[in-house]
Amino acid sequence: MISKELLLALLAMDSYNRDYAAGVAVPGLQIGSAKYVSNSSDELGLDVTRAAGFFAAAYKIEGSGTDLDGKTVISYRGTDNFSDDKVLGGNDIIQGWVAGTGVQTSQVGLADNSTKKLRKVRYSRGLVLTSS
Repeated sequence: MISKELLLALLAMDSYNRDYAAGVAVPGLQIGSAKYVSNSSDELGLDVTRAAGFFAAAYKIEGSGTDLDGKTVISYRGTDNFSDDKVLGGNDIIQGWVAGTGVQTSQVGLADNSTKKLRKVRYSRGLVLTSS
């Protein structure tokens, strides 16, 4: 059994290895007690999420031996893309960073919309958010 903190850290890293611009090809859907169930591109459309440089992955947790059991974890990729790129997606400086000044960017709207949709994808006893 691993700790709750380590499991959340693994899922934060795993979101970089799913869907568009995956860093590493990850086979399968299971990571220990976490099952990959959906993502923001499936729920909102690949063209929309890629254009904004946004991605979130949802995992259902069962059998971890922690208070995460029965919950859905949504893992958000960080803002680490500095230019518009057809593979990597939109510019995080414009689409994400300026949100810290109070500007409603596309990534803010996509985070809100994807969280609402992903929490409904798999019924669970709660929602936990993580990111790197």
